[in-house]
Amino acid sequence: MPIEFAVIWQSWSEEFTASEITEMLAQLPLCRVVCVTGPWCESDQRTRRAWPPALVTPWWHAGQRLQHELAAVQSRAAHAVPWTASREELWLWEQTTPDQSSLAGLAVSLRMADHHFSAMLGETLIDIGATVVQYASDDVDAVLVDADPWSPDRARALAEVVQDVSPIPVIALSGWTIPELASEVQACGVLGVCSKFDGVALIELLSARQRHAAAVSSESQRVKP
Repeated sequence: MPIEFAVIWQSWSEEFTASEITEMLAQLPLCRVVCVTGPWCESDQRTRRAWPPALVTPWWHAGQRLQHELAAVQSRAAHAVPWTASREELWLWEQTTPDQSSLAGLAVSLRMADHHFSAMLGETLIDIGATVVQYASDDVDAVLVDADPWSPDRARALAEVVQDVSPIPVIALSGWTIPELASEVQACGVLGVCSKFDGVALIELLSARQRHAAAVSSESQRVKP
């Protein structure tokens, strides 16, 4: 029986040589392949290119990535990204899921230092029904804030945003959501912390906010004289 899905664990940088990786992939031409890199490989995708970027995911993102890959294998999804996909194509693919619920009626404000990421995120949210606005106002349901790069100054700035837009909830996005950092970000008063690579978790959090806003609106209408 042919292998449909292969997961490879890389414990340290250069554990596999380029020739070993090429030989390995040559034996799995029709297989979905994911290389999960351990904590000692955090800088690999910036300084090394032995693995095709589309096949690599860090250990802290492995759960969400593997779920997405398994769903593609089980549904025989024709839209699954190829090994040659760019980082941008991979990111956009990971933000979509067949059972994704609509965010119709949800207004979101983005405060991102990375304008390219902000544009991609905005397009993704609009595609599933959300409205993206530039500034926070009474009509906004959530504010998404860039938490990178994390530092004491960034923590103070994030806390100020939370205070300035209150009672609108703030969701922080980070490229490195290890538990220690997530706890520090959460302490600034945000509603939640999501990885920039985990679009499904972000959409679930926004969907929960959408349901809460709808319930509050319904309750206020009910109690009106």
